[in-house]
Amino acid sequence: MGYVKVKVKVRNIHKPELEAEARKLGGADTAKNIEKLWDTVIDKIDVEITRILKLPKELAKTAKIMAKTMMKRRLQRTEEATPEAIKGEEISRLRPPQKSQRTQPKEPYLPLDRFLPDK
Repeated sequence: MGYVKVKVKVRNIHKPELEAEARKLGGADTAKNIEKLWDTVIDKIDVEITRILKLPKELAKTAKIMAKTMMKRRLQRTEEATPEAIKGEEISRLRPPQKSQRTQPKEPYLPLDRFLPDK
């Protein structure tokens, strides 16, 4: 029952403010805009939640750092991989053997006398 009250209370207080700030920034669809929201409205929401639940304020800061780290990791995985990452960053130490170059015979054909027995 307490969880529902906290959820409703926080939603009612900060939802319009969060939506207005997101509109002002041009949406919350880029990482840069989310970072700006995080530093303003979301920070207020975190402080409000810690106050309502009577948790230490340091917990909100720690949770913010952890959430930002997870967000950055998730965003890095969604970016297109560079060819080096797919191929491997290290240069291969083993090289494929070089093909020996064929030397062209002096004559392009073999004389039939070579295959006949000597008389």
